Amino acid sequence: MYSVLKSNPKQSLTIAHMSSKVTIPILAYEDAYLDGEQFGDVVKDNYLDVLTLEAFRTEFVGKQWGLIPIFLPEFRRPYIDKVEPTRGLMALLMLHDVLIWPEWCNVSVVNDALQALDKFEYADADFIPYYARNPAQQHQCKTCT
Repeated sequence: MYSVLKSNPKQSLTIAHMSSKVTIPILAYEDAYLDGEQFGDVVKDNYLDVLTLEAFRTEFVGKQWGLIPIFLPEFRRPYIDKVEPTRGLMALLMLHDVLIWPEWCNVSVVNDALQALDKFEYADADFIPYYARNPAQQHQCKTCT
């Protein structure tokens, strides 16, 4: 299937919906993966109440496998409409360079965060993770050197 899609002259991306069961041999044939549905009846208003930063990096970053990570929020009412839960989630996702599938969250908060990133020309930036062994050495900004 991957070969057929990629042989098409129109650019195509494959996305696997693989919540909670990140199976690398299957994801080897995908461009991106959607993960996060397993928190549907678990998270209330803060993902860090149910997930450590280490666990988040392990399952949701995806770049270590060459994949585009996409997070599927699972806030329930009344937290979907509130600003703070989605703002906290966006801080977590932006900190780890993870995209969002804007469902079951406050979409206007997502849009505000993405517009803020655009003002910093984020699409042309290099992501340097805080958890890198030597993040300062990876920084090669032309303005700073």
